[in-house]
Amino acid sequence: MKKFLSLALCLISTLQLFAGGDGWETNFEKAKQKATQENKSLLVDFTGSDWCGWCIRLKKEVFDHKEFSDFANKHFVLVELDYPQNKVQSDEIKAQNDKLKNTYQIQGYPTILLMDAKGRPFAKTGYQAGGPPAYNKHLQALLTQGDKINSALAAAQKESGVNKAKKLAAALNIIPQELSPHYKAEMEMIFAADPEDTTGFKKACELKSSLKKLQAEIVQIARKGDLAKAERTADDFIIKHQLAGENKQKALLTKLNCYDPRKPGILEKAAQLMEQIIAIDPASPTGAFAKNIQGQIAQMKAQQKTQPSK
Repeated sequence: MKKFLSLALCLISTLQLFAGGDGWETNFEKAKQKATQENKSLLVDFTGSDWCGWCIRLKKEVFDHKEFSDFANKHFVLVELDYPQNKVQSDEIKAQNDKLKNTYQIQGYPTILLMDAKGRPFAKTGYQAGGPPAYNKHLQALLTQGDKINSALAAAQKESGVNKAKKLAAALNIIPQELSPHYKAEMEMIFAADPEDTTGFKKACELKSSLKKLQAEIVQIARKGDLAKAERTADDFIIKHQLAGENKQKALLTKLNCYDPRKPGILEKAAQLMEQIIAIDPASPTGAFAKNIQGQIAQMKAQQKTQPSK
């Protein structure tokens, strides 16, 4: 009897160690299969369950509530990919999670990705205040965005030539830029259907790649302490590529990576940069992002004023 109880307790402990929360899958491939069978999207939570404060708050304030689970289980297969510091995990789960972290380029926690059943992300979010009602509403808006993407992709498949390229490009433009690399097949279709690049999609992709390299270059220069050179590098890039509108805003925004807010005068310099970006086009997504950063800079400046001088 004692042996039986010991074995039972061992099995229960094992299940607890390798299972996600109630209703959450931990095996990504099985979750995709389930999503396909049930015609649902995936909600994938990249979390640090035993150390990440915002992850713990999101679980406590949203995921642990019946109002959330009732809504989520109608629309999603829930997946928990955990990166704990003390929780025991199998080698298989660790290997899977590490691979997925690299695949989806996860930089912080919690990161919530909404994906189709193939594992292609169409929306990204994280902690949101307001409990289940606000979070469910937020997710519904992202699901609507996903429906638009799916409809646009389906409509594009009925076309050919440049028309197909145009519709595919329109669909990919709905997807957040950082998630677009997961749609390589659709990108290749655009290149094949529009070899002359009449849509301008290939040129736009090349610019995105160049901006990414510019950002890395600026960071490296700034780390060596040459702020003026880092700023000039961005300005020279704008001139070389004859950028205007939001493309110019994006290039200017790379300067933010070389500003250390702890140094004297940097917050003021960053505030001026945000004003410059907003002035180009306040209604663009980059302009809206700059407004948000502008508000954060104002808060940091206010905090500095209240801190006693050393």
